[in-house]
Amino acid sequence: MQCLACSLKAAFRTALLQRFACRVTLRSCVDGAGGCTSIVSIMHLLHKIELTWIAAFQGDCSWSRLMVWFSYLGAQALPFLLAFVYFVVSKKQGQRLYFLFTVSAVFLHILKFAFHLPRPFWVEPRIKALTSSGGYGLPSGHVLGATVAWLFFAKSVGKKWIWACCLIFVAVVSISRVYLGVHFISDVVAAWAIGLGLIWAFDVVERKTAPRLTQLNLLVQLGLAAGSTAVLLALGCGARWLAEGSDSSAWQTFGIGARDLSGLFHATGEFFGAGIGISLIARVPFGLSGSWWKRVAGFACALAGAWLIREAARSLPHVKWEPVHLILQFVSGGAMTFWMLFVAPLILRALDLTSGPTMTHSCSDGTAR
Repeated sequence: MQCLACSLKAAFRTALLQRFACRVTLRSCVDGAGGCTSIVSIMHLLHKIELTWIAAFQGDCSWSRLMVWFSYLGAQALPFLLAFVYFVVSKKQGQRLYFLFTVSAVFLHILKFAFHLPRPFWVEPRIKALTSSGGYGLPSGHVLGATVAWLFFAKSVGKKWIWACCLIFVAVVSISRVYLGVHFISDVVAAWAIGLGLIWAFDVVERKTAPRLTQLNLLVQLGLAAGSTAVLLALGCGARWLAEGSDSSAWQTFGIGARDLSGLFHATGEFFGAGIGISLIARVPFGLSGSWWKRVAGFACALAGAWLIREAARSLPHVKWEPVHLILQFVSGGAMTFWMLFVAPLILRALDLTSGPTMTHSCSDGTAR
């Protein structure tokens, strides 16, 4: 720990010198451009400062295993959190969280293509990539997902100890992504800002539009879901097209894989599935059971079904023709959220694990059908 502290002190001195140098460079850029500097140019200047810090922070990489586990709180743990909120805590809050989370996932890919900025290990040999990563750097997907999911969950529950735990989760995910060498500090800060902005914007838009949307007939709601999906897909593909050929020669080999559209199509599929599922389940008498064991049992059943869908999608042979591959990504993403938000509740209703009426109805002669 003493060696790490000494390294950080040295890095701090070096970073200060670099900061003054970057100020001079930035001023010259602004003057030369007539007072207009692109965000990408500013980020490249910030990266020069951050690289020294990240290299010193990694040190001998002895904390990599722990940091990988911390990182799971921003990815692998989130599907469990979303399902827990929907099937155990609150149906309404779960629907809101699912919708907001899928929106944030789509915007993540759009923004990554729009900024097309590198990851630390792409540009600095001293920094090691201690975990797998795909796509461009800014913003951090793990941190954005953690910010949206954990903080929305804390906001929904409203208890101080939940807030404390969720803030700690977001903090350790943020630290881990920098330590693992896959994100700049600025990627993490940007993800915080975007996540908080999405939560705020969602609350504002929902208050103004929810009363009208719920009164629309089903076909109009489905049409809005399809239209919104098409618009988001178009934005993502347009941002990806603009990123084509703009990567630096120093890391353009990484940029080829970063421009893959699979993640965008999977995320928009999840968004579409969420929109369809929420619209349909609103017309089904589904509510959480008053019994906690039934809620937990329903939660487990829904996760089991989601696991089967995921494994079925993984077992499909890889299709080399990109259009078909992207369609399959869209369908698999949509199937997952549609299952969680609509199909699983129907099955739980039939199993009498919800507060709504069961699938059996009494006939006039007293028999069940």
